[in-house]
Amino acid sequence: MALITDMLNASNAKLSAEVKFSNFQINIVFNYYKLLYISRTL
Repeated sequence: MALITDMLNASNAKLSAEVKFSNFQINIVFNYYKLLYISRTL
């Protein structure tokens, strides 16, 4: 039973890291376009 729990915890940690990474990438693009908008070059 402990092995299943450990595997689920590892899977959840991996999924959480992937979501955080995706959010980081989205924030980079969002802030880039926000910077372009603020500087009036968009």
